[in-house]
Amino acid sequence: MKTKFLLIISSFLLSIAITKAQTTRYVPGNYPTIQAAITASSAGDIIEVSAGTYTETISLSKNITLRGPNYLKHGADNTRSGEAILLNSRMTISNGVFEGFRFEWSTDQRFSAITVSGGNLTIRNQYCPKRFCLSKSM
Repeated sequence: MKTKFLLIISSFLLSIAITKAQTTRYVPGNYPTIQAAITASSAGDIIEVSAGTYTETISLSKNITLRGPNYLKHGADNTRSGEAILLNSRMTISNGVFEGFRFEWSTDQRFSAITVSGGNLTIRNQYCPKRFCLSKSM
């Protein structure tokens, strides 16, 4: 009985030691760019992006959550405020969760803002005022 109890306790302690704590990273608070935060992240992490305008190329292939300030509001919800705007930005996603951003273009460009390339991903609560927001390449 004592041996079984010690084995159970040892297994529990080992599982705690192996489990990595989830880290929340802030842009621009901890990182100057969204991609810098993604690069520093590990599976399970959350990146929270503050309201502002970001112009960058983003590649998301890790199982992390990339969250804008309106991640709880539908893209067409007129109560959205304080947007994290991806201006003239391109994004390739193959894994993770991407939610709560707004896409804008400074000219009438005709390209897809988000390219989905397989994997396990969730995209929700984005606002994209043009038709060319999402393309899929599997």
